[in-house]
Amino acid sequence: MSLIVGPLAPQLTNPQDLSIAALKAHLADQKERISAAFSAGIRIDYILGARALVVDRVLDALWTEAGLDETALGLFAVGGYGRGELHPESDVDILILGGSKRSCIQCGTDYPIYHSTLGSAYPDWTCGAYL
Repeated sequence: MSLIVGPLAPQLTNPQDLSIAALKAHLADQKERISAAFSAGIRIDYILGARALVVDRVLDALWTEAGLDETALGLFAVGGYGRGELHPESDVDILILGGSKRSCIQCGTDYPIYHSTLGSAYPDWTCGAYL
């Protein structure tokens, strides 16, 4: 994905400490930087792309730290996040794919569990475990 972040790119950093407290502080710092850029009148597409880039970097760091980059699993951004348009207060939709058997890693069921807010059209293989 090619994110549109414009002049915000050098201002955004990678998380260094992956503890919960440090990640919360990192996200708050990144949010403050993006908010300041918005207040200064930067283009909205840069703001939305920057927000997606921050989440990309956090998820990438966590994925790598967990050793999942060495597995057959794939992590994909979907929805607005996948388009690089992460609006304030929006959720972060991700898809994790791996292997050929479509079963839930958490509970082992072999059938889709449907997303409660979207109705029965969207299968959710995570047993409702929303991150």
